[in-house]
This record gives sequence, structure tokens and C-alpha cells, in this order.
Amino acid sequence: DLESENSPGKLKYLWLSALRMVGLAGAMFALVAILFVGPITHSLHIDAPLPFILLIISIPIRLLVAINRGVVQGLERFWAYTFSNSAEGITKVGVGILLVYSGYRLIGATGAVLAASVVAFLSLVPSLWPLTKVESIPFARRQLLRFSFFTLAITLVITLFLNIDVIVAKAVLDGDAAGHYAAASTVAKIIPYIVSAVVSAMLPRIAQLVTKGEQHIGVLREAMILTGSVGALIYLLYLLVPTEILGILYGSLYLDAAPLLATLGGAMLIYAISNVFMTYFLSTKDIRVLWSLGISTLGLFVLISLYHSSAEQLAFALLLSSGL
Repeated sequence: DLESENSPGKLKYLWLSALRMVGLAGAMFALVAILFVGPITHSLHIDAPLPFILLIISIPIRLLVAINRGVVQGLERFWAYTFSNSAEGITKVGVGILLVYSGYRLIGATGAVLAASVVAFLSLVPSLWPLTKVESIPFARRQLLRFSFFTLAITLVITLFLNIDVIVAKAVLDGDAAGHYAAASTVAKIIPYIVSAVVSAMLPRIAQLVTKGEQHIGVLREAMILTGSVGALIYLLYLLVPTEILGILYGSLYLDAAPLLATLGGAMLIYAISNVFMTYFLSTKDIRVLWSLGISTLGLFVLISLYHSSAEQLAFALLLSSGL
């Protein structure tokens, strides 16, 4: 069906209906979160609500960005996909530095996240503009929606897995320790972020090969080699020069987080390799990956509920769960 003459019209229908559905869900979530901003910020020891509100406002926009990137990714327009990611990162860093050094501190940092989300959305418009000129062709989406719920479940579990330790650190550790943990966690996540381009290119390619009934194991093998080699190279830097890396990215205030990079970087390297397999299963519609993710995330919850008195314990819990 992807190669039929009606596919552009069907793709437009899918794209616009997804924007409406996901945009509405994101807006409702943001509204509820803002209504409960007081209890949420209090539980996370956040003094000012405005930075939290800025982040919440960015969520509906980021959901729309995800839809647009999914369409671009499915069309295999990887230059547009890469440009969007790059524009987002440059905006986040550039606007963040400008606002923070202008005296806005946390409000500036979270405002940069919101600005980066807007830029990410706008940067995809030129690649998607040709779709607006074709006639939308409705089609039955029942099977697609069923698979979307499965994908949503995986995405939610992954989001929990990658962020729950930082949230717990913010809730149970003192301010300095929580800040150091968050800094080390952010740097460690550079590994899966850098290699995400490999996964993004692999997913539509394997899905296409599966649809055609052709062999696809070679694509998986190439993705594994690229992800493993690039991720291992970055992790080696974390082992050899962790202090220097933190000093360049954060300055002298977060150098005490250097010992955490070995553990958290190892966890993210394992996750990045695992993510290749998870994406492979997604592209072949194999739901067994959900059980693996669920067990690993449950293991992480159990470990951090038992061991959370220090940043080192939280990092080790994430490493064990990634290995699981």
C-alpha cells in the first residue's frame, strides 16, 4: 500500500489526524499538570513554579514534533530529520546560554527548552509542505491504532526507565547531590542521543523490507556495529577524562559528578545497544519486546526503592536494570 498511487493522500490523512489527536491529548495533559503545579513542585522541592510551567507548555509542542518527525522518518528524508534534531540542539544550547548568562538562570534554561521545541517543529515544515497540496484520502486505521497503543506503551516505559532515577534523585538527595547526579545523567545520555540517528534510519528501512518479505538481518547487523562502536568510543572518553568532559560542559561546579560517569555511561551504552533491538522488534511488530522492557523497568523501580541513599546507589541500580 505504501507504493500505491493513493499513498500520499493516505499519508496526509494519517498525518493530520495524528496531529489533531496527539495535539489534543498533549494540551489536556499540560492543562491538568498546570492545575496541579503547586503539589508537583512542592514534592520535587522546586521553589519557583514558572520553570516547571514552561516545561509543561513545551510538552504538547514536542508531541507534535514527534508526529512530524515520524512522517519525515517514514518518508526516509533523513537530512530533514537530522536538520530538525540539530536545530533543536543548537537552539537549546544557544538560547539557554544567552538567557542564563543574562541572569534568568533556571527560567532561562527551561525557556530554552520551550524555544527549542518550537524551532524543532518549524524546521520540519518545509519537508512536509508538499503533503499539504495533495488531497487527503481517509482509510480504516483500526489496525494502525492497535499498534499505536502498543508503541505508546513501549514509549512510556522507556521514558520512565530513562528518567525515574533523576526524579528520585531530586526527591531524596540533597540539592548538591541531586544536581551532580542530574549533570552526570545528562552527559551519559549523550551516548543514546548521538547514535539515535542510526536507529532512526534503521526503523523505516526494516519495516519496508518486512513488508516486501525481503531479508533484513543485514540492516540490523549494520546498525548494531555502528551503535556499538560509536557508543563505546564515547564511553571510553567517560572512563579516561570524565572530569575534563564535565568541566567543559558544566564548569567547575559539577566536577564531583565525574565518578558517576563510568556507571551511568555504562548504563546508557547498554541501553543504546538494547534500543537497536527494541526498534528492530517495533519495526517487525514483535510485541515480545514489551515484556523485556516491563521487567527491566520493574527491576529498576524495585532497586531504587531499596537503594536510594546516595547518587552512587541510584546509578548502580540503573546499570543493573540496563543489563537486565
